[in-house]
Amino acid sequence: MRVARGFGVLAAMALTLTVAACGGEPDAGPSSRSTPSPSTSPSISGSPSASGEPVTLTFGVYGDKSLVKAYRRIAEAYTDTDPDLTLKIRSWPDEESMVTDLASGGKAPDVFLAPGASLSDLIDAGINQPVDSYLDARSVDLGDGYSRTAIEDFSRDKHLQCMPYLVSPLVVYVNTDLVDFAAMRQQGLPAPDPENPKADSWSIEQFAAALQYASRPKQGIRGVYVEPTVGGIAPWLIGAGGSLLDDAAAPTRTAFGDSKDALSQILDVLDTGRYRLRASGPSQALAAFERGELATIVGDRSLVPALRKAKGLNWDVMALPGGGGTTGDYTGLCLGAHPSDADAAADFLTYLISDDAVGRLSQSGSVVPVNQKVAYDDAFLQPGRAPSHAQLFTDALKGMRPLPSVRILDQLERAVGPEVRKLLTASGRNQLDELSATIDADSQPVFGGPSPSSTPTP
Repeated sequence: MRVARGFGVLAAMALTLTVAACGGEPDAGPSSRSTPSPSTSPSISGSPSASGEPVTLTFGVYGDKSLVKAYRRIAEAYTDTDPDLTLKIRSWPDEESMVTDLASGGKAPDVFLAPGASLSDLIDAGINQPVDSYLDARSVDLGDGYSRTAIEDFSRDKHLQCMPYLVSPLVVYVNTDLVDFAAMRQQGLPAPDPENPKADSWSIEQFAAALQYASRPKQGIRGVYVEPTVGGIAPWLIGAGGSLLDDAAAPTRTAFGDSKDALSQILDVLDTGRYRLRASGPSQALAAFERGELATIVGDRSLVPALRKAKGLNWDVMALPGGGGTTGDYTGLCLGAHPSDADAAADFLTYLISDDAVGRLSQSGSVVPVNQKVAYDDAFLQPGRAPSHAQLFTDALKGMRPLPSVRILDQLERAVGPEVRKLLTASGRNQLDELSATIDADSQPVFGGPSPSSTPTP
C-alpha cells in the first residue's frame, strides 16, 4: 500500500541489473575496491582503496541498542580487512526519527537504511542516489534471491533507488501456555492441529475460540491487545480479507466501507470487552504479554530477542486470523546523494547484502532478511529456539500489504482516528455502516481529495 510506486526497473531488467536496462544511468565505472558478488562470495571482502588514501564512511541505521550493536559488529568485521577504511555508525532510535531528520535537511550518511514507505519522501528531498549502476558494475545478480515485489517497492523513475534488505511482516505472538491447541481440541473447541508442524494459521472462528479459552478476567489475564489507531487496526482488517486503502498504487481514500464484511467479522471478536486488554500503549501491552497476563499480541520480528529473555514465558507465532494477509514494510539500503567516496560506499553496500553479512545480522534474531537464501537458512530460522514457526515470517510476505508512510499514517490518524477508536467499542460496532462511510469520506483530503464539507450534495 504505497502512496506512490514505480515499476519501470523491472519492466526492462527481468530481475537482473544492467545499466542499459535502467534507462541511461551514468556508468559508475569499475569498482576501485573490487568487492566480489554476494552470490558468489560468502566471505568478508573489504579491499584497499585504489589511491591508498584513508577513507571514512558513515553508516546510518535505526533500531534498538541491540540491533545497532549488531550493525556495528558487521561494520567492524568489514573494516578489519582494510586498514585504510574507517566506518562510523550514525544511529536513530526508529525509522520515523531518521526520516524526519534527513528530510528536514540533515546530512545523509554515505550508506543508510531507509523504510520503503518513506522512499518517495527521501527521493523528493534529494537524500539518495540510484544504486543500480553501482551494483551492475559489481556483477550483483539478484536472480531468484529477491522477490519481484521487494524490487518494485524500491524502484522509481526506471531505476532501483535502494537495495531491498529487510522486511517486517506483522504476526501474532501467542502465549502457548494460555492458548493450548491440544486441550482446546479435546474440549471440542475449534483449533489448529498442534501435531501439524506447519499449523501456523487459523480462522477467525479458531482465533475467537482461543481468546475465549485463554481469557480469565478474574485472574487479570486477557486474550488480545489491539492498538486503537489506524495502523493498529490495519493488520487485523487485512488479515480478515479487507483493505485499508481503496487503491494500493494511487489511493484516494480509506476502504473501510468496501471492507465491511471483513471488518464485521474481526470486530465481532476484537470488541469483546472481557477478552481485550485495555493498555496505555503497545509497550504496556508487551509487558503484560511478557508477564503471562496476555494471550496474544501483534508484532514484528524485533520482539523476538526480548521475548526469549522473558523468564517462564512459552510462546510461538501465528498468522493474523483469517485469510493470511498482514501489514509490514520493507527496509532498503541506500547510497547517499553525495558520498565521501562513491566506490567505497558502493563496495560496503555490496558487502552488506552478501549472504555472509545478512546471515550475521540474522543471528541477532530481530530482523527478517529479504535475501531468500538466508531467510530459509538456519542462520535465520535458528532451530531449537523460539519461535518454533520462524518460517512464518518469510511465508507471511505473500500476503503482506505495506502501509503508507509514517507521515501519511499520522495524517490519517488526525483525520479519522476518533472514528476508528469508536469502531472498537460496542456502540461503534452497532454503527459500522455509518462509521465506515464517515472514515472513508474524512480520509479523502489526506490523499488530495475534497474535504467532506466541500463535497456537493447530490
